[in-house]
Amino acid sequence: MMKHSFAINVGAAIVLLVPAVALRGDDAKSLDESLRATVAAIDELAGVEKRLAPKDRGNPGAPADPSALKDLLRLTETPSGTDVERDLRRDELRDQLSALQAKFDGLQNPGATPTARPTPTHVDDDPHRVADTRRETAPSKRDKPAARDTQARHTPAAFETHGYVADTARLVRAYYKQERFNEALAVIGDAAADPSSNYWKGRCFEKLGKRDEALAAYRAASESKEGGPDAERAKEAASFLEWQTKFEARRTEVAKP
Repeated sequence: MMKHSFAINVGAAIVLLVPAVALRGDDAKSLDESLRATVAAIDELAGVEKRLAPKDRGNPGAPADPSALKDLLRLTETPSGTDVERDLRRDELRDQLSALQAKFDGLQNPGATPTARPTPTHVDDDPHRVADTRRETAPSKRDKPAARDTQARHTPAAFETHGYVADTARLVRAYYKQERFNEALAVIGDAAADPSSNYWKGRCFEKLGKRDEALAAYRAASESKEGGPDAERAKEAASFLEWQTKFEARRTEVAKP
């Protein structure tokens, strides 16, 4: 999975960054050199991968090229964090790439109308309000507290009822990061129809080893009419999961005596 995601991220980075090479002098040269070094490293890893394959195709247990292992250790590093943390980090990188793509598109189309910021519904133009904060905070004798305010002070805070969460996505991600996948699925529920909920449902099912359920959730997210970043992530996740399933099935078939 890391190889597949790495290829996606490198490809996206090349698409985003290569057009910018002609924009600046020294920065463009440095960027071009970095991209060339990255491509060269990928080519070298591809060569190492071939050398790691058994020399005797008919004997899967045959030893590979010993020097390839040294080169592999030289060119790679131990992944940091847990699988869940790496998944979340990869999602953050994809979001950042999407944001960079949006900025690049804006540079390519300078005549596009910028998104208007929401106009505040209330403007405080009292010059004395900031200068005299004590007057602002001092209670007025004429002001009478509303009954609902009194009731609010004495009413204990109510937690979310079943089926309602103030920010479902945030809670699901928190459970996912703590590897509490069943609890995350319980928060999402069975009636989830939006791409984000289905995407995270698929992630949880995948971590629980339920690939069929994960694929169904990913497909529901990617085929949603709403679209969005999570729909694109779900499409990539479904594609990789299908490939992984076929690859493991083929490897099992080859390993049979």
